[in-house]
Amino acid sequence: MSEKLCREIVRILEEKVAEDIVVLDMRGYVSIFDYTVICSATSKKHAQALAYALKERVNARHMEGYEVGEWILVDCVDVIVHIFSPEKREYYGLEYLWSDVPRKELCR
Repeated sequence: MSEKLCREIVRILEEKVAEDIVVLDMRGYVSIFDYTVICSATSKKHAQALAYALKERVNARHMEGYEVGEWILVDCVDVIVHIFSPEKREYYGLEYLWSDVPRKELCR
């Protein structure tokens, strides 16, 4: 179920032209969700459009950072999505923080 959701989230993000989408398989590393999807947006409005599309189309449970639009976290229960401005993505470096977590190509 979570893999299907992950595929749908990636499809929506690609459709809305999110940049540099990365999927991390968090199973075995955390127990509260299965995948983390990280992507970049070109502007605040783009980030908000990505988050809104997820909220509407996969019934996201919760969202943080929507108003500011530099780092929006979208909780889709089994999949957590991080939508970053390029500057905030580089600053926080989640891919490097979780560098030991396998990337999931299957979700593309």
